[in-house]
Amino acid sequence: MKKIFTVSAIGFFLLLLIVSQSYSQKVAKHDLGKLYVTITDNAWMINEEWGKTAQIQYPNGFYRRECMKFWMNMFMAKNWINAQGSKEDETIWTPEKTYTGTALGLHMYTYNRFTRPTIIVDGNNITQPFVGRIDNNIPSDVYVDYKFRTIDAIGIESHHETWTYVNENHDDYIIVKQNLKFTGDINNTDGQDVDNQTIDFAWFDALCFDFCRESHDNLSRSGWYGGHSWATWDSYVNYMGKPLLVTDKPRNDLLISYEYQVDDFQQKSPNGYTEADVSKYYESTGVPDPKTGMFLSPHYGGIAILHADKSALDGSDDPAMPKSLAYLLHNENYWGKAWPWTGFWDYIVDPSNRPKEKHIEEGFGYNETSGMQNQLMTQGLGPYQLSIGHDITAVYAIGIGMIDEDLCYSEGQKWYNWYWDLPGDKIDDAQKNSLISTGKDSLFQSMNRAYWAYNRNMDVPDPLPAPDIEVTSGPDQIKIEWSYSGDRGFNDPDTGIEDFLE
Repeated sequence: MKKIFTVSAIGFFLLLLIVSQSYSQKVAKHDLGKLYVTITDNAWMINEEWGKTAQIQYPNGFYRRECMKFWMNMFMAKNWINAQGSKEDETIWTPEKTYTGTALGLHMYTYNRFTRPTIIVDGNNITQPFVGRIDNNIPSDVYVDYKFRTIDAIGIESHHETWTYVNENHDDYIIVKQNLKFTGDINNTDGQDVDNQTIDFAWFDALCFDFCRESHDNLSRSGWYGGHSWATWDSYVNYMGKPLLVTDKPRNDLLISYEYQVDDFQQKSPNGYTEADVSKYYESTGVPDPKTGMFLSPHYGGIAILHADKSALDGSDDPAMPKSLAYLLHNENYWGKAWPWTGFWDYIVDPSNRPKEKHIEEGFGYNETSGMQNQLMTQGLGPYQLSIGHDITAVYAIGIGMIDEDLCYSEGQKWYNWYWDLPGDKIDDAQKNSLISTGKDSLFQSMNRAYWAYNRNMDVPDPLPAPDIEVTSGPDQIKIEWSYSGDRGFNDPDTGIEDFLE
């Protein structure tokens, strides 16, 4: 069964944007749905070239909307006996040798539920490439399975499984299941390298959503130089004022760490202008483009623990986790090398060290005199006791929420009219900021849905897969034909699809 319609040539190119991508064996991509995530196999869940682009893009396919600086694991062990037989009280491992160690990738497999749709334009096959496997039985639309182990220190084998979806109610987050096994294997060859022992162990994920590359790099448009992030945390039930979708589990709330862009008080006028050129202070929350008004960086990014084992011998969920919900000062105490109020171990495992939600009033980093930038969020688990062969499992979600993209244009235009004293509908800075702040609602809703999906074994309602498309150019029009082919893993029913496509 095939449907055909025609549109103008200009309309077609607005309708269809195909981006070719390259793949390598050491990189996996969740590239379907609204959230685009790149993962490498060495514990850095970023792209292969550090610092040039982020590994999470939102919305997928939008110009320069990369909106995370990095996302990585960090482990800590007390009472660890190294390969030389010496006891180490605090061994800290990260994959890039800020402290001790690196990572060895063991395997990485990518699965799609359906074969990518065939796209042919004027006889040229421009189908999106995909390197991986097809498995119609996976619960999500993309599933990645990868494993690495720590080198030089501790000896932890980390097995990750990740799921993303194209369902429009579930395409704003990625679910990550991480199993951490104490093997004592700390070199490039297989096998236990340290004596049998029991260690105290703690772990956290650290991530920095930073400001969108669209607003950071394109200075001629935005005037956004350094940027300022605000990182904090809140309870879903406290903020939303209602229970989670899942109400029959011991974990009846989610503690969500989140980050968003706030006003850069040091930049009082847009790029290319002086204070004398403008009649209003350039309040840059959301980063309105001074040349169009479009909000370039309205994103709220966050993380929430969905499950954490109680112990190595008890896999039931421990609602007391996460312990740490802190945020580090990225440019001053880089990844926690210097701790202004506590030791590193206590920072991870002691919930009394959580910064207050209104930390600007509590003497923590960000205020109008310190000019701190680039807050770094963490959620940590522990302490656990692990003997050789023991393991623990945690499940968490990372997501992004923001106002609808159309509002970034339409309401941005109203801000533009107000800022430059032009005729037309207007919104001022207070209205702009109030609108952008609803991105927090979207983020919290996504984290709630991720918890619901996790409790359904990652299975959410399935939308129709993308159809095969064939495009033929003609005089002043373009003919588009689409169909669902059974060999892509989707059994096209005789009824139902017709009505859907009408």
